[in-house]
Amino acid sequence: MSFRLLTTLILGPALLGLVGLVGLVGPAGHAHPLADEPEKPVRPVAGRADVTRVTGQYHDLILARRLDETRALVHDDLFFIDPTADIFPGELSKGLRGADDIIALQKTWGTTPWSWERSVEFVSGNHAVAYGVLKPDATRVMPFVNILRVEDGLITERIDYGDYAGFTRTLESGQAGAGLQDVADTGRAYVAAYAAVDLDAIGGLLAEDADFQDPTTDIFGTGSEALITGRDAIVGNLRTSLVGLQDFTLEVQDAFFTPSHAVFITELSWVHPQQQGSKLFLANIRAPLVIALRIEDGKVVSHRDFWKASEFAKHLG
Repeated sequence: MSFRLLTTLILGPALLGLVGLVGLVGPAGHAHPLADEPEKPVRPVAGRADVTRVTGQYHDLILARRLDETRALVHDDLFFIDPTADIFPGELSKGLRGADDIIALQKTWGTTPWSWERSVEFVSGNHAVAYGVLKPDATRVMPFVNILRVEDGLITERIDYGDYAGFTRTLESGQAGAGLQDVADTGRAYVAAYAAVDLDAIGGLLAEDADFQDPTTDIFGTGSEALITGRDAIVGNLRTSLVGLQDFTLEVQDAFFTPSHAVFITELSWVHPQQQGSKLFLANIRAPLVIALRIEDGKVVSHRDFWKASEFAKHLG
């Protein structure tokens, strides 16, 4: 039995309407595209309270620069990647593994406490996602996204995206170089096509070997966070998923850019038919969504979604 058919039988056609947003259908068993990670078994989804507690403590300690104390909250084999750190020397943009080495790296970033004014913060499944303005000191202000994965009460994965060198400000002032402007233009066009469900435009902006993944769909417990590879597979998945979504909208609330990445803070919404007993009514779904795009030579080569899938999951029961 195909995975798509199994999903249809268990969860119904309405859930298939979210395939492109949540990555429910796609080839399973792929490793992280940015590092040589072993295949992960599907684990039970952590409780919301557990994820909130652990990640909240971790954030507090990171901002206070009490880095040694974070050791008790993270797995020995912690994986940390920041794709937007490709502007700096080192391997962080490709991924680092090992709690002690990661803590040692963070100690090189200074000991003065930081502040982080978060405007978006949510838990979905095993993941906690937060976005806001990070202030490492009195002179530096930067948009910043942090995603943490929790398993068995410990943080096993950390993903960051940030505009650490003020690239977005140069765009706003009209002083950006051609490369940065191209990333911003491509990213904006891609998200506009996504919002309009313009699959031809999406296909034209994707690289042939592009990949898509949404880790936050682990809340469904089906291994649905699998990587989807190839432009045709991504567009086909979106075609299957977005057709039939009623009153679908995608509103951009904020965005930032680096020479290789475009990150959008958005809110998606649609109307979902829901059965309760003999009655059918329409539920209005609204959920925050972070879209992170890696862009090379005017094409999207990697698309990551992180959304509050729990807002949809609660309507499936």
